[in-house]
Amino acid sequence: MEHSKDEEHDVPGVTPRELFSLLGNETRVAILESMWELWSPESDPYNREALSFSDIRAAVDVRDSGNFNYHLSQLNDHFVRQTEEGYRLTNAGLHVIRAVLAGSLTDPVNVDALETGVPCSYCGTVTILRYDDDHLYLLCPNCPGHTTSDRWPDGILASFGFPPAGLQNREANEVLQAGLTWYDAKTAPMMEGVCPECAGEVDESVVVCPDHEPLEDGVCERCLMVRPIWLLYECRNCRYWRIFSLERFLYDRPPVVSFFFERGVDLVDRRRETASYVLESDADVTSDDPLTIRVRLPFEGDVLRLGLETTYDSTEPFGHYGGNPSVYRGASLSVTDYEVVSDR
Repeated sequence: MEHSKDEEHDVPGVTPRELFSLLGNETRVAILESMWELWSPESDPYNREALSFSDIRAAVDVRDSGNFNYHLSQLNDHFVRQTEEGYRLTNAGLHVIRAVLAGSLTDPVNVDALETGVPCSYCGTVTILRYDDDHLYLLCPNCPGHTTSDRWPDGILASFGFPPAGLQNREANEVLQAGLTWYDAKTAPMMEGVCPECAGEVDESVVVCPDHEPLEDGVCERCLMVRPIWLLYECRNCRYWRIFSLERFLYDRPPVVSFFFERGVDLVDRRRETASYVLESDADVTSDDPLTIRVRLPFEGDVLRLGLETTYDSTEPFGHYGGNPSVYRGASLSVTDYEVVSDR
């Protein structure tokens, strides 16, 4: 792919504080907003057609040319790029405007509880949605969900950042499906080592409860979680991070997709219907060095057996949920072997 002579590049020596300060002015924000409104993505979707100084000034309606030029120059090289043809928004400038349009910089929106019609993957009770502080929560009103940690709402099944714009013109189940699509779009690149927020490098780790013993409610007293193995992804640059179940990793593996598809189950459709990745699974750590995990995925009398393996840099306690699992830092799981056997 060819790159234009004015392609995006990092500006050295600029701190986040300095960049934030550039936006602390009404005229500068108005400049970005006006450039967004003047830009036509249909006519120039990739390079963002250059806009003239006079057109931008007229749209912002600033009479003092010198004052306008000063504020425009402050945005240059960071949120605006000046070329021979004129001025255009940089990716950073687009992100600022899109954040406003998404609602993440406006007044908070809260929704107490919306019934989804989707059953809980643990107990079958109809789940509810809650929206609070720019986060979407999928909750079970009847069981603990994934964890009993007091860091999460009771009955937690899923939680992730979700812009208020995602609530517009959607019923509860439509919000859930939009949220799941948004969530999958965020987690997929992280499993490939790319941050969905800044494109920075992502470190993968594996969180394991070594002595996992579920109590009557299905939650282990040691780790406070239902499942014994979780995956942790952290961006080295912007610190964006996600922790999700091993099932999320398995959901995209070709042997898993093929196993269920051959038995009439499209995992993507099932995800939409149940808000759950796989039907059920058993996973155990069979070796510590290298970290080796054996997984069983049963379905209608057949079982898909998977072997997962990785090396790691270090181990340490992982107290995020208040429990005592271990985190294997720098571990990156891969499927080493698989077979289908009959369980009839």
